[in-house]
Amino acid sequence: MTVPKTFYQENRCFPRDESDRMYQTLFTDFVYRRVHRRNPHLSVVHGGIWLKAYQEGRDAPLLSIRPTWRMLEEDPVREARKEIEGCADFIRQTDSQLVYLVYPATARFRRHIPLHLSELGEKAEEHRVKLIPYFCTATDLSRFASLI
Repeated sequence: MTVPKTFYQENRCFPRDESDRMYQTLFTDFVYRRVHRRNPHLSVVHGGIWLKAYQEGRDAPLLSIRPTWRMLEEDPVREARKEIEGCADFIRQTDSQLVYLVYPATARFRRHIPLHLSELGEKAEEHRVKLIPYFCTATDLSRFASLI
């Protein structure tokens, strides 16, 4: 099975930081719309670097998602270390039950990777943290970009 080329791989003609900001924005909005569409029972809020999905009657977000437009090529856990380390503080602040760090899928990052945050101590069992690959092709982002 071949891995579809991502938007990033097909469009390297833009200057690096300018294109990365554009891709980050498109990818975040793409993930937001997808989560919003697949979870009509949740109220999804897009603010800052996190997407938060609230369940009715609950003050803390049930699901928090941090989309990041960066390719995790070799070792996804090592390459996402900075974001993973920030999750413990984020969970303490928000009490979110599910925390997903979302990145574009690559050849070596094609499956969910559950993480255990020992920094949370006893709370680690109550909260799930995962690295999630999103398959996002050039067609997906191009179609999405034309909608905004």
